[in-house]
Amino acid sequence: MQELIPRFVSPNKLTFLDDSEVPNSHLPVLVYPQILRFPSNADEDQKRILLEGLLTKNSWYVDRSEGIDNYTHYHSTADELLVVHSGFVKVRLGGPSVRRVYELRAGDAAVIPAGVGHQNTYQTDNFKTFGAYPVGQIWDLRRAKPADEEIARRNIPALILPFSDPFFGPKGPLPLSWLSRVKG
Repeated sequence: MQELIPRFVSPNKLTFLDDSEVPNSHLPVLVYPQILRFPSNADEDQKRILLEGLLTKNSWYVDRSEGIDNYTHYHSTADELLVVHSGFVKVRLGGPSVRRVYELRAGDAAVIPAGVGHQNTYQTDNFKTFGAYPVGQIWDLRRAKPADEEIARRNIPALILPFSDPFFGPKGPLPLSWLSRVKG
């Protein structure tokens, strides 16, 4: 089987302030437009194997191949990489009070820092995504409610930043964009 080679693109950087329902992060969401091109004849299992080969070299792992939940949620114990491998989705990033919605299409990827709210607001019938995480981080699921935000405010500062971009390794855009988990 062939190797999956990312197309070098500079990610778009999106930041979201605390919206009083989800903590969000001073670290930017990194959206990599059209970074990957999966073989057109590859099925979902083959795409996963190709992606795992690329991410493993860069200290990330694929954990799930579901969609994106249709309610506002976030993770307090892991940063998340979403890789769209078919169809497209409209995602609200930042929380329920944020009105900005972003489209992610097949070939796009987004790294979402711990604490940043995200919600699927629309998807095509053929939408599929892989969820991946930095090695050493295990994701949890938090919703926009005070008890979850209290837990998140303890968990997020304790996370160690990924030292490697999922696509380009230690010298890629992620380590350079996320110099510090602690605001300052």
